[in-house]
Amino acid sequence: MDRTPRSDNQGDEDEPIPRPEEITINERWTKRHNFELTDVQLLIDTVQGRMWRDFKRETPQLSVLLAERLRPRSCITQPKGNSLAILPGRAVMAQAVTIDEVTRSFELYQRIRAYFMTLSQVSIERPEWFPLQIAMIASDQILSSISNTYRGQIPPVQFLLEAWANTIHYFSETMRIQKTRTAGEIIGTLNTWEHWWKFVPSESGEAVAPVAAVDNKALENEMASMRGQIQHWKNEANNFKQQAARSRQQGNGNNNRQPDGQPTEKAARTQHWVPKAARKGGGGKGGGRGGGGRPHSRKRSGQR
Repeated sequence: MDRTPRSDNQGDEDEPIPRPEEITINERWTKRHNFELTDVQLLIDTVQGRMWRDFKRETPQLSVLLAERLRPRSCITQPKGNSLAILPGRAVMAQAVTIDEVTRSFELYQRIRAYFMTLSQVSIERPEWFPLQIAMIASDQILSSISNTYRGQIPPVQFLLEAWANTIHYFSETMRIQKTRTAGEIIGTLNTWEHWWKFVPSESGEAVAPVAAVDNKALENEMASMRGQIQHWKNEANNFKQQAARSRQQGNGNNNRQPDGQPTEKAARTQHWVPKAARKGGGGKGGGRGGGGRPHSRKRSGQR
């Protein structure tokens, strides 16, 4: 059973934190951090109450709070109208509705920063669940995202509002599914949600959020290993080809002679081989033109 703390007067989720619990939270916060958050760093009391009740559930949750609902306590905008609230088992009641649009990028940053700071304060009972340091890191990431430009263009406010909607929905859904993780672990892992804030304008000038990259680190490592093995075997094949070519060149110089130095039969036919003694002019005693002896003379008839 989900035991959600209720306020003293009503069971509405948007009621402020009960006064005794609020005093305890403020005392624990001041004792731990030695300072108090200002009104611009805290959301209004009704939103604080919802966030505190989400934290106090048997399994903590994070509600999807769009930018229009992230109103700091310093905001003095007055309600613009009423709406009918219909809750099971309760009478229909009117609720004040505040139309509080976000028109500037820096205003959105202030609201998101107030959300992170408020989340850290209302969960001070378990400081490790969402530490102040994570709230500051996440706030800095949002400020960096809204300050980045692409080819001189700044992200439009509507693009940033959609980015926050995607981000807060991711926080809420991950907290609901992965019940063992804390808000600090989910929000502090910036690379899981920062891609929604990367501004890439299309050719028409409209902002387009890049598609989230799939977490396939293991596949990338395996592909890199395979590419390395392929390159290794290519190098081995090249070395083998070079060695074979050198062996053929050396073999061509020795293939025309036998081990005793004499040319092979094929070489003798193609090269018109002449014996070594004949090449040096050392013929026999009765050698002819090819020998080294003197030629025979034949006397003519009538000569003496």
